[in-house]
This record gives sequence, C-alpha cells and structure tokens, in this order.
Amino acid sequence: TNPLLSLARQIAGEWAASDLDEPSVEVPAGGIGKGTENWTLERGETVLTERLHIEFPHLDSVLYAALWWDGSAHALAGIACATFIDTGCSALSGDWNGETLVLKTHYQSAGQGYSSEETFQIRGDRFVQSVFIIESDGSKHLIATINGTRLRYSRAAH
Repeated sequence: TNPLLSLARQIAGEWAASDLDEPSVEVPAGGIGKGTENWTLERGETVLTERLHIEFPHLDSVLYAALWWDGSAHALAGIACATFIDTGCSALSGDWNGETLVLKTHYQSAGQGYSSEETFQIRGDRFVQSVFIIESDGSKHLIATINGTRLRYSRAAH
C-alpha cells in the first residue's frame, strides 16, 4: 500500500517552526531560528512537497523537498534542495510508519560529504523534527531540533 496519502493526512499544512541548531556547516555558530514549514499534497496526489524557511540572526535557511511513493521499490523516495547543498539538490529515501517519518540523504556542503537522517515525530498539531549527521562509524550526531506547531491545514489534511 501507498503510505504517502497517510503521511499527507498527518503533515499537510502550514506549521510555525522553531529551530535550535547545534554548531554545524549550515549554521557554524549554532543558534535559534524561526520560520515556517509548509507541506502540500500536490495535484494528482502523487507528490508531497515540503517548503522550509528558517531565519537565523545572520543566515536564512531554505529547503524544498518532494516525496513520492516508489511502487517498484515499495518505499518513499524523493529529492531535497537546500541553500547549503553544493549541488543544489540530493536524493532522499524515506519511511513512514503512521507516527514517525524518517528521511535519509547524502549531500555535499562546503566541499565535504555528509549523510543525514531526519526524524519527524508527529502528534496531532505538533511535531518534533530531529536532524542528525551520520558519522562514518554509523553513530548519529544531533545537529538540529525543529519544533512545529500547526497554523492551518492544507490539501489532503482533512
């Protein structure tokens, strides 16, 4: 079965986002940012998009992602494009179990390669998004925590 529609029902909408970043390539001094995160199930109900904009005191962080159900692989697939990705975009893989969304990607930033994992714990009108860098030994290093509060629903949410 296609979990994309179930995911869209849980996450589609506009969210106020508060981002606490640890020092990293994206935000060298770390810090707290505020912004919005918008999730939309696009026409045809085959693609779920995310638009994230977080403003930090000395930096704007912008990310666009698109997810779809890959029926051949029986998995969520996608692409993420962000201001900190050297090539502009990178491929995503994902998993949704009905409560938690996990997205994984590999990308280049400032000439260095990274693997990352994001987990979204979605509970009604709130979510907690944890962003990890995956080290070469497989260990995870938390680089950001984003708390979202739903401002409004959008297509496919209800």
